[in-house]
Amino acid sequence: DTCTEKYLSRTLEISKAKIIIVVGDKARDILSEKLNIKFKENFHTEQIIGGLNRIIFATPHSNARKKRQVEDILSKESICHIKEFLKLT
Repeated sequence: DTCTEKYLSRTLEISKAKIIIVVGDKARDILSEKLNIKFKENFHTEQIIGGLNRIIFATPHSNARKKRQVEDILSKESICHIKEFLKLT
């Protein structure tokens, strides 16, 4: 909580990342709360953060006993949209 309060907003404001991948349930829940994001399973979301339109999606932590491959956690439609988003920006 302390690090989130101190660094999250500033980090996102100065970052030029077009895609934010949230790794793990704790990180997903924190970002969900701080940025008012409603993560849906198998989908991405777009949001303006720090003045930039960005794509955000969540993956399980690398130690989670869940599927972790992008093809397993995002729908085909989401993957196609992300590819197009990257081409346009």
